[in-house]
Formats: sequence, C-alpha cells, structure tokens
Amino acid sequence: MPTPVKTLLQAPCAGFFRLALAGICAASFGFVATSAAAQDFPVRPVRIVLGFPPGGITDITARLLADALSKSWGRQAVVDNRAGASGIIGADYVAKSPPDGYTLLITTSAANVVAPHLFAKMPYDAARDFAHITLLSSSPSVLMVNPKVPVKTLREFIEYSKARPGQVAYSSPGKGLTGHLAVEMFAAAAGVQYLHVPYKGSGPGLTAAVAGEVQMVYDPVASSLPHIRSGALRPLAVSTAERSSILPEVPTMAESGLKGIEFSTWTGVSSPAGTPRDVIAKIYRDTVAAMRGSAIREKLLGLQTDVVVSASPEEFSAFVRDETSRWGVVIRMAGVQAE
Repeated sequence: MPTPVKTLLQAPCAGFFRLALAGICAASFGFVATSAAAQDFPVRPVRIVLGFPPGGITDITARLLADALSKSWGRQAVVDNRAGASGIIGADYVAKSPPDGYTLLITTSAANVVAPHLFAKMPYDAARDFAHITLLSSSPSVLMVNPKVPVKTLREFIEYSKARPGQVAYSSPGKGLTGHLAVEMFAAAAGVQYLHVPYKGSGPGLTAAVAGEVQMVYDPVASSLPHIRSGALRPLAVSTAERSSILPEVPTMAESGLKGIEFSTWTGVSSPAGTPRDVIAKIYRDTVAAMRGSAIREKLLGLQTDVVVSASPEEFSAFVRDETSRWGVVIRMAGVQAE
C-alpha cells in the first residue's frame, strides 16, 4: 500500500494591513460554517452512485455499505445504479455533481484508472475531478486453464504456450477490462504471445473457458470458485502477493517464478473534487467503521472478497495514482485502444 501523503494546509489570509481584520473574520466564519456542516452531516439522503448494474460483487458491496451508513447516520443512503461504458457513465455523473458529500461514487479501476488510458476524450478528468476517500474491498483473481490443457503448474503452462506462440487463446469480459489487461501483464512478464477472445462480460468468458472454446481465463476468485470446485477449470496461480485464504493450495505468481505483477480487483468510495475536507473526514470515519463491522466482513468473506480500508483519504488517493500509472504502462505495452 502506498505511503500516505500529506495534504496541503489551507493558505493563510493575505492582503493589505487595512483588510487583514476583515480577512481573518471572513476566514474564521467560513471555517466554523464548514465544521458545523460536517458535524451535522448528513441532513438529507446521500446518493451512492455505482457505474454497473445490480447483482455483481461491486453492487453487493455498495448496498452493504449503504445499509450500514443509513443506520449510522439516521439518514437514508441510496444506491443509484447508472450502468454503462465500463462505469464511465456513473463516474461522470458524480464528477459533475455538487461537491457537498451528498453524491458519492463507488470507485473502480475500470472508470477511474483504466479508461483515461484507453479513450482520447473523456467526459471528466479522472485525476482532478474526484476526492478519494477510502478503499472498501479487494478480491484476488486466479489464472485458470481448461482441464484438457496438459499442464499442472504455471511454469508448465508457460512452456506449453511458448511452443505455440499466438495459438493459445484466452477469454476476457471485454477489451481493455481487467481480465484482458491482467493476461497482457502476465504475457509480457512470461515472454509469451496469446490470442485474445473478448466476450461481453465475465460470465460468458468463463463459460467459454469451461467449454474449451479458449484455453485460459484470468478472473476474480469470487466468480471462478464454483468452476474450480467442480473441476471445470484448473487454477494455476493467484494474482495477489499472498495466497488466497479461499484457495490456499494455489500458489502466487511470485511463487511460480513471476514477480512484480500482483494485482487485485478493488472498490473504493470517492466524492466530487472540492468536497470540504471535514465532510470527507466524517464520511471516511463512518465508512471505515461500517466496513470494519462484522456483518459486512462476514458477508464479503462469504463472497471471497476481503474488506480493505485505507489508513487515510490521502493514502487512497496515492493508491489510485499508483494504479493509474501501473496500468497505463501495461496498456501502452499491449497497444490496447478503445473500440
């Protein structure tokens, strides 16, 4: 996790001596008003925007958080699914909303990290239009092959693939999404060329791997586990730095000889840029308390997802910057462009 960075202190009042007293009074009044607003926040319902349809793990995480915050605040927190364009539609709505804390975004890598590298024109500036608050959850992915592929380990699969350059196919939930970019990262590290077959969603991509239409798929553990348990797919390595508690028998990429390509599927919460710092601080405190509650932890653990909160909003901001830079390198190396 990146080292937390310090926020800039508010600039002191400036001006000619004859205006100093008025400036100090104005600044003091603004500070008191903002602090009072944060103390009373929220005084009306809070909208939590999600750029994906209902039903997925991201939607479940958002609804668990909304329920917990509603109870904590005594005001309703409502999940608003604004699906489309890999989360861009929802993110754009939040970016253009008033910066008052009443419209929040469930942040994902798709809309806030990957999209800025794929599209020449974006409806928002991902680096400037959001105030990031905290991570919420993280889930490892697992590289799997169809059982008919005659390999048992990642090293064997790499050798198998090198003997068939460009012939071994893999599925993904779509061009430019994590399931695609993760394989490109793996392929670059392993020195292998694969054939990409994009599908419309994670489900169809997994089905293609189970049916043998493709030989490989790289997908979150949460959606892959049933196929692994049934023997329909063979796991070779997990994407995180440590082994998954759900699949402790499956080695990491590093243990398999490929270091430095760890990643996870994560979610966070952000607000429009310009949201008052003390409002952000209150949302951060209440969100972290909610996510650390046993009800959310147990529910997400049952879905093979870990609760992971940031030490501070600054730390989450640094994390998003690092992720943006890292995936930008992968996208450029792979030559991926938006369709």
